[in-house]
Amino acid sequence: MRTSVGGVADPARPLLEHLRATLGEPRLGFAEAPAPLAGGFDTRIYTFRLTDAPPEFSPRLVLRLVRHHLVFDDPSPFVAAATRWLDRANRTGGA
Repeated sequence: MRTSVGGVADPARPLLEHLRATLGEPRLGFAEAPAPLAGGFDTRIYTFRLTDAPPEFSPRLVLRLVRHHLVFDDPSPFVAAATRWLDRANRTGGA
């Protein structure tokens, strides 16, 4: 199984390990394991829910995996602009 961002066959394990470490919640688990959502031309999109999570991580969450080469190597102005917009939205909590 490939583990690169765009090649993750099942993101559950690496996602859970990352969230446990980042949130400092070793008991964190999945109430609903990551399930693929339709769409995402250049991404893989999953929805999931956590257990034993801080309140702000209790609602249904969405994971959007972007293929690495599209973000960092693609000279497309659209991809670069969309990536900047998403980063800004994530930092400010909205669009």
